[in-house]
Amino acid sequence: MTEQHSSATYLAVTQVQDTPTAAQALAAFADYTDLAAAIAFTYTPTAAPWLRCTDGHWHTHTGTGLPADVFELRAFTPEAELRWWRDPHSDTGTAVVLTETVAPPQSTPSARLEQHERSLLLWGSAATTTEDWTNLADPRIGDILWVPLSGTVIGSVVRLHFAEYATVDTHGNLAVTDQRLTHLTHTPPSDIGEHA
Repeated sequence: MTEQHSSATYLAVTQVQDTPTAAQALAAFADYTDLAAAIAFTYTPTAAPWLRCTDGHWHTHTGTGLPADVFELRAFTPEAELRWWRDPHSDTGTAVVLTETVAPPQSTPSARLEQHERSLLLWGSAATTTEDWTNLADPRIGDILWVPLSGTVIGSVVRLHFAEYATVDTHGNLAVTDQRLTHLTHTPPSDIGEHA
């Protein structure tokens, strides 16, 4: 995990109304951010496919839409993150959107937080690329997943970037309170040692 910088900010967590399905939550996400740079990943009982939004339509690397059996979804842009999950008892979903604000948010009580930019390395390296997608693979287990990232060089590693929010209590203890996904990047094989 890498850290880049820290700044003080507020994190607004807003519940999105009328989102019983993942498709409705994704449609509502357009009210909070520009979907031109939006990507997402989902959880189904058998897979965790990534999605890209193109001209308002969400699709996987094969061009298929949102899987019907999604039970959790995280969509994000550099400015906002949508989280949607289905309640297994009622079979309806709940969605929230996370955004940063410079003033205390009206939607949620929040303390001023320290924000740190961090990243996680995704498993595998770029084995195949298309115009808008990169296939990550590992020799031990083969193809792993397709991620919505363009311009990737074969052999590159991919990082998932996120903002981590922390607060300090009255005793000086630091506690991470939340995180917000922001974007993916790739590091070419020639630069991997510099970013390890």
